Amino acid sequence: MRLSGPTLRDNSVRFQLRSLRVFLVPALLALALYAFFMVGRYRDREITHPPLAHGGIYGVVINDKQHPVPRAAVTISFTSVNEPVPDAAPPTDSQGRFYISDLPAGNYILQATAEGFNEQTQQTLVEPGKTTRIRIPLYPVPGFKRTPNPPADPTLRR
Repeated sequence: MRLSGPTLRDNSVRFQLRSLRVFLVPALLALALYAFFMVGRYRDREITHPPLAHGGIYGVVINDKQHPVPRAAVTISFTSVNEPVPDAAPPTDSQGRFYISDLPAGNYILQATAEGFNEQTQQTLVEPGKTTRIRIPLYPVPGFKRTPNPPADPTLRR
């Protein structure tokens, strides 16, 4: 015969729930108060990130008819900053494009030259964390005639 009422097992579950509630309620309340006060402390502060101190130059060298000038030489002849800079970029590609990266922010003067064209100088500003785009026009030297490649020597054939 069984007596009605709570058993030992029921008391154990109730005890576990009560102890869990006794622990969790104050812990959650403390966490909520901590978050409230920490958010209030940092609410008015502005988050700033250190600026990037370097940028780059992406450019295109074109002729007077707006066509690209391949294999043009682009050099940096002057800079307004005291850090060392590269003397020259690689020659422009077949589309007249060049890219100089990792330049300290400041004012630069670029010189572009190519065979059969007058040298052109252009000033540009490099801003921190940005790539400056530039077009450098080259004008042909009047009366310049490009020398053709000599014909291949037929005696050198294999």
